[in-house]
Amino acid sequence: MNGTGKDAGKISVYEETDGSRYVVEYPPTSKVDLDQLASELALPAYIDMKSAMVANAIVTLWASYNIDILLKKYEGLKIKGALTPLLMGGIAVKFLSKSSNEPGPMNRLVKDIDYVVKRAHGGSFLLLLDNLSKIAGSKFYHFLTSSDKRFNALRAGDRYRIRTVNWTEHNKLGWVDVLVDKVEMRHKIDVRDEFARARENVYTIGVEKLLITKCQMIEEIDKHQFSLLQESGQEFRVLNYPYYKEGKYLIGMEEKDMMDVAALLCDYSEKSDAIARKISSLMSRDEKLLLTFRLNLENLANRMDWLKVKGLSEVQLSRIDESLSMIARMLPSSRKRWDKPWWNKDIDTPVVN
Repeated sequence: MNGTGKDAGKISVYEETDGSRYVVEYPPTSKVDLDQLASELALPAYIDMKSAMVANAIVTLWASYNIDILLKKYEGLKIKGALTPLLMGGIAVKFLSKSSNEPGPMNRLVKDIDYVVKRAHGGSFLLLLDNLSKIAGSKFYHFLTSSDKRFNALRAGDRYRIRTVNWTEHNKLGWVDVLVDKVEMRHKIDVRDEFARARENVYTIGVEKLLITKCQMIEEIDKHQFSLLQESGQEFRVLNYPYYKEGKYLIGMEEKDMMDVAALLCDYSEKSDAIARKISSLMSRDEKLLLTFRLNLENLANRMDWLKVKGLSEVQLSRIDESLSMIARMLPSSRKRWDKPWWNKDIDTPVVN
């Protein structure tokens, strides 16, 4: 959403139904040295910090892992102890993948930020985000609308959401989605073990679990919806699973997620053996997730021509194919066959109005 109005040095970024507005300093200001924060976090040099959402995530991570410094300077922060948020989703790919930052088809615009936090940290992390503009400048403004407050209250500490402004996208609003302990979408992926490896995994849930969360996307559509899929040129999402009920099609990852997975598989091809072993171990515990993951991975493997048309080089395609083959060889076999949904059909997908 674009700014809804301006006055001297300020811009209104959102208006409630009762007419109340959320106003922020404009042009957006910054009180931080982003390069210094990135250095202190020991972030890879390939991360493109010109993106507003990437910059937002860097400032949030630095503030979270340095709460003791902030508490001495800002007495109003009611936070006890360091917070340890981890990135997931497209923003995590930016932190882990060089290819997703370089010019090319695997570099996509990230419009939202997704975090996972420890259950004990949920409320405190939301409080930090709500105060971040006071600490770091209006460029890092976050705010809770009345609908966000209802959303958070109804989920009773299991999930939070708050809004921010994507200044590089014509002041459009973006979500900050905060999950707790696990990534629960079509399937449930526990990430609690990853908090101890935050710095090792560049403050993300790690390559393996990031791949799993990307490849857990699945839904069914009927013949009418399939024709719409064809009209929009998205047949590449159709999964090959002949055991499903007649008249229905299964579709997997969207293009943006396929590109994210491709970037990770390309950049970590030399570590594909270790990655495949860890994924295989994780998959052995959940046969339903295993099937969804396998179908999405097989679909990507069958779309090499599509990836080539999108602009990937022969070297990139070769690395992706190598990683796909390694993971496929090590995955446990899927023994069961389902002819009805084996995944969670009820998920919340925030849409900014």
